[in-house]
Parts: sequence; structure tokens; C-alpha cells
Amino acid sequence: MDGSDARSDDATTSGGPPAPEREARVQLSARERTWVVDRHQPHLTFGRATANTIVLGDSYASRHHGAILHRGGKLVVLDASTNGTLIVQENGLTIAVHREAAVLEGSGSIRLGRWEGESIAFAEVGVASPTPTAHGPGLHPPDVAPDPGRGLIRFEGDRCTIVYEGRRLLVKDLKGLRYIARLLARPNQAIDALDLFLSSVESGTEAGDVPPAAADDDGAAQRARVAVTVRIKAVLRKLEHCHPPLGSHLVAGIRTGRCCEYRTDRSNPIAWSF
Repeated sequence: MDGSDARSDDATTSGGPPAPEREARVQLSARERTWVVDRHQPHLTFGRATANTIVLGDSYASRHHGAILHRGGKLVVLDASTNGTLIVQENGLTIAVHREAAVLEGSGSIRLGRWEGESIAFAEVGVASPTPTAHGPGLHPPDVAPDPGRGLIRFEGDRCTIVYEGRRLLVKDLKGLRYIARLLARPNQAIDALDLFLSSVESGTEAGDVPPAAADDDGAAQRARVAVTVRIKAVLRKLEHCHPPLGSHLVAGIRTGRCCEYRTDRSNPIAWSF
């Protein structure tokens, strides 16, 4: 029976890779306790509230911060928090999720709201072979080797991959990130914040709440400039929590206001790729 089933499977896949032999299963550890999520125990919650399965007291954690689910044979982290969740994989990739879900693969730690603070260690077990594409759907590992003098920022679909100091960060595509990328592409050049806004409108990444005609309307132009500053600063705060070295570098180098600029350290400039 078993041998017949195996031959039937091989014929069905036409010589392709065999299907995983066991269901996905993850072991989680925090505060000297251990939990398991699999198809038999498909749901676990974490946060500050005592009603959660895993209770953590970090001030950046929400009361009901998120959940880990077994869904469709995969392990999923679902964030429902104020400050977001970081999935830090041992392969060097950090995935930032906020009010969304991400597949949990391999091993590493789940951090609530910021890089520092309490974390939940995880290790996926019970899978026939580890999945090599831990960088996420539709995204590819960056082709830039870890180099203190180089960085990368690349947009693909609704995600952005950033590489800095050998650490990869995968975040949601945000308007503020698009503005920052334009500044990084033109270091030490002052760019009118209105031009940043209008270029986003023209490329389709801006919702257009201030029309292109804003250039001829002082009030609308000022609102556009303020919107650019607010969005850049919001992203910088997020990056400080998700990737502290990157956040510190950009906070030190980026100036906002009527004109925005990325000022490099001329003694140690970073060469950005896109």
C-alpha cells in the first residue's frame, strides 16, 4: 500500500519535487516557556493582556498585539497592533508587518513594535525540507553583498526591500519611502518638497489629494510640502524601530521642510543602489 501510494504520487508530479511529508509546525519560546502551533493547535495570541497565550510586558506591545495561525498548511503571523511586528529571521532578513499577515518560515525571533525589547523565539519544525525562498512572495534576495559602504532600496509590488550594513529589511511600500528613495538617489542636492509630491502624483504612487495644479496655488503647495515632511518623518520613526542603524543613518542625513535633502558623510558616503 505505501509503496503503491508513493509510485502514484511520483507519477502525478511527473518527476517534480516530492510534497512535504509532514504538516508545518512551529515551536515558540518566551519567558522560559514553550508553545507549539500546528494543525492540531492552530491558534495562539500574544500581547500585553493576560488573556493572551503569550503575555509580554514590553511597552511597545499592544494589549492584543497579534496571533500566530496554522492556515492552509502554512504558519502565519497576523499583526493587529499599534506599533507593528518584526519577524527577524536567522538568514538576515527582517520582515516588518503592520495590520497585515506574513508567512512564518525558518527560525528566528518575533519582536513586538521595535528591535529592542522582549521577543518570542521561533523555530519551524515538522517540514520535510526548509523553504529556500524566505524573502517572501514575489521578492528576490538583493544582489548587493554586505558592504558598509553600500546600500540598496528596491520597490517590487507593494513591498520595499532595504539593505544596509548587511541586514535586509522588508517593509510595506509607503509614500514616505518613495520620497526618501528620491533623496537617496540625489545626495547633497536640495529638492523642493512640492517637486517630491508632484513627482509621486505623476508616477501614480500619490493619491492626488493635492492636485498637480498645486504649483500655482500657494495654499495647496504648502499643504503638499507639509504632507511630504510628515510622511518622511513617519517612515524615519518606523525605520528607527525596525532597523536602528539604518534609521539613525537616515535621521542624521535627511533634512525636511520647504526643501528636502539627503546629506552624506563625505568622509564615509554610502553608495545606494535602486
